[in-house]
Amino acid sequence: MFGYKNYEFIFPYSDIHGLLYFDNAIEDGKTRTEGICLELVELNSHDAIIDIGAHYGLYSYIFGILNPKINLVCFEPNEYNRTVLKTNLLEKNIQATIREEDVFNQTETVTFFEDQNTIGSNKDTAEPDNSTRFAKVERPAISISEFISKSDFRRPFVKIDAEEAEDYILKDLLEWDDFDELAGIVEIHEDRISGSSGEILDYMNKM
Repeated sequence: MFGYKNYEFIFPYSDIHGLLYFDNAIEDGKTRTEGICLELVELNSHDAIIDIGAHYGLYSYIFGILNPKINLVCFEPNEYNRTVLKTNLLEKNIQATIREEDVFNQTETVTFFEDQNTIGSNKDTAEPDNSTRFAKVERPAISISEFISKSDFRRPFVKIDAEEAEDYILKDLLEWDDFDELAGIVEIHEDRISGSSGEILDYMNKM
């Protein structure tokens, strides 16, 4: 259990991975891993919160507790992660739309590889090693700008943790300017993206 202002966060977990992930997940009003202040995700002017790469639901859980009246949409393509995510949100009766697509810069089918010997996020990769344990799979992907447009969201808050696709997602999002308001947080995996973090920040500053 972790407290913040008058809120309590009780993170359930179903296995050792969940326990390690949620252990001390919030410290001094910030998320432990990325150091995001919870004050930044207490939202009042947005009509949607979109969690891209929701994983087990740490941020989805926080979003839902702090902003129960705002539409919450969670994208998590990994089946195991998605099961844990649903359980965690149900535990606190957090209402959310949970979608299984990968988010990319266009709506299409993308190729992924699955490690047949594990579960969770470690199961998936876009660039496998030469081991025979990986199986190629085709997955549906969706453009986030297209999704927002079709959903008629005018003031979305977008969290992106896409494990190597954040530069594609950001460009798609920022080049489409049909918003009244846009805000969010993004984790940049510099060792995996096609460009550099500096290039992404320069691109964002120009928009």
